Parts: sequence; structure tokens; C-alpha cells
Amino acid sequence: MVIKSQSFLSIFAFLVSSAPFGVSTAYGGRKTLAADVKARGPISAPTSAPDCDEGFVALNPKDLKVVELAKFVIDEYNREQNTSLCFTKVIEAAYTNIARGLSYGLVIAVTDQTALYSYDANVLVNQDSKTLVAIKKNE
Repeated sequence: MVIKSQSFLSIFAFLVSSAPFGVSTAYGGRKTLAADVKARGPISAPTSAPDCDEGFVALNPKDLKVVELAKFVIDEYNREQNTSLCFTKVIEAAYTNIARGLSYGLVIAVTDQTALYSYDANVLVNQDSKTLVAIKKNE
């Protein structure tokens, strides 16, 4: 099984461009879990990011807090779309600081009992909540 993924830069262009439009409440919208963010605290990041564009900081995809954030994304997506995707691993992770908090971009590998897929996700995290802003299956 091969995971088809767009370039890292085009993924973040999609994710960052969707952030200014706010959070949609259409068709169930995106939800926040304020207590969950307070309990876990912010995700720690490295001090430099040689592999990312200006403004983005690369994160270790195996970092426990990054993995927890990716599992949150898949759980929210499953609940909203009534699907049963299973988290496999984080392929890529990065964040940027925006006015409303930290915007995390994740490329997540998932399975659905038949095949392996990758999804691009954007999560907004601030002091008291985290919100799934956008998620898109890579074709």
C-alpha cells in the first residue's frame, strides 16, 4: 500500500488558507474540547526548523503530544462523519503561531480495515480549547 501525499508546502498552503475563514458549524461543524487541552498542556516544539518554510516549525511525528493531537483529529472525524478510521501514525507535523493560537498541520496515516490512507489535517490550539479546522483525504 502506498500513501500518496502532496508536497509538504502545498499541504500547509491548504491548511493555512482555511484558517482565516473560521470554524464551520454546517453539517455538524467542528467541535472543541477545552478540558482536554487544559489537561494535556501545549505541545513542545524544537527551537529551530531547518526543513520547514519561514513561519513553520517542524515537530517530531513520534512525540507523544503530537500523536495525541492526531488521535484527537481521527476521533473527531469519526464522530462527525460516522466512520471507523483507525489511527496508524503521524507522517509529518508542524505548527505556526497565528493570532488565535497555534495552528498545527498534520499528515496522518489511517486505515479503514481495507486500505491505508493519508489525511491532511489542520488543528487550532489555544489556551483553553482545540478545534479541528479542516481535514482532507489525500488522493
